[in-house]
Amino acid sequence: MIYFHTLAKQALLDIGITGLTSDSQIIAYSEGCPRQIVRYQKFVYGFQCHLEFNLELIDLLIENSKEELSFTKRA
Repeated sequence: MIYFHTLAKQALLDIGITGLTSDSQIIAYSEGCPRQIVRYQKFVYGFQCHLEFNLELIDLLIENSKEELSFTKRA
């Protein structure tokens, strides 16, 4: 089971688990993996879980993320 939590980062640092930046945020963890999903920056995430994607889901993600995927500079 994956748990979603925003306070897990300090607990990991307290017991000496490193590898996180000072502004990273753990947003999901499990008993077997203390860092299931980590947010490093606005559009930069690390995933240690197995997301189930198929071609239809990938097309939907792209279609609904056009602004985030745009290469033009936004003001």
